[in-house]
Amino acid sequence: MEEEKRIKLKRLFKKIGNIVSYVFITILMLIAAFLIFYVICGKIAKSKNENPPFALYTIISPSMVPSINVYDVVFVKKTDVNKLKKGDIITFYSTNTFFGNTPITHRIVEVINMPDKTVNFKVKGDANDVPDDEKVLPDNIIGKVMFKIPKLGKIQYFLASKKGWIFAILIPSLIILTYDIFKIVRLITLRRKINGFESENKDTIDKIENDRRQEIENEIANKNVANKIGTIINNNPNVQVAVENKKVVETNTVTTESGTVTKSVTTNTTTISAVNVQNEDNKN
Repeated sequence: MEEEKRIKLKRLFKKIGNIVSYVFITILMLIAAFLIFYVICGKIAKSKNENPPFALYTIISPSMVPSINVYDVVFVKKTDVNKLKKGDIITFYSTNTFFGNTPITHRIVEVINMPDKTVNFKVKGDANDVPDDEKVLPDNIIGKVMFKIPKLGKIQYFLASKKGWIFAILIPSLIILTYDIFKIVRLITLRRKINGFESENKDTIDKIENDRRQEIENEIANKNVANKIGTIINNNPNVQVAVENKKVVETNTVTTESGTVTKSVTTNTTTISAVNVQNEDNKN
């Protein structure tokens, strides 16, 4: 009973481990596919001197706290500027040379309609007391923030560091190596068990094979006996046949006063005797 419980528990853990492994691998494949698609889209947009259809940005300042915290990653989607409205959070390039080409993420506090029928936007960080001095031009808008991924930027910065690269390469390599060693040990252990079983049961296996071989030989011998009997009876209906098992290899014919007796052995263990009944009756 205890052994059955142990086996069931072992199978359960193995099944759970397989499920976790498959889920982990699936997630990694999805992330890899997304990153490949993200890079390709960015390259294509850059070659056309356009903003990509979507982008990921890590927040490095607390100007949008508490809505967006430092190290949060925002998902920005390219949007028609005419559909932007007050309250939307956008990512843009500022006209202030102090920020250079660093993208900024702030909230729209006012939509300004210009005489040339274009729109400008006044923005403000949620944690700031006053709006930004510079208005945001439509051409400088990267897109609208659709959602955020909390603290994902910490992983990004960690992986970008020297320790992060070591962790990202060394740990998975050790996991794969450990798993391979575990599989090799299991195979060696299984092979030893099989060899031990074969060694312990060799005599039994040999005996079974010998017994089976003897059974086959006996079956063949019995079939030959039956064929011989049938041949004798077909050639002479007045013959009675007797079969005796003994270790004699002999074939001969003997004529006596009471009739003709034919002895024929088809195997090393069987003797067939045939007596002519008609001759016996004539004698009487």
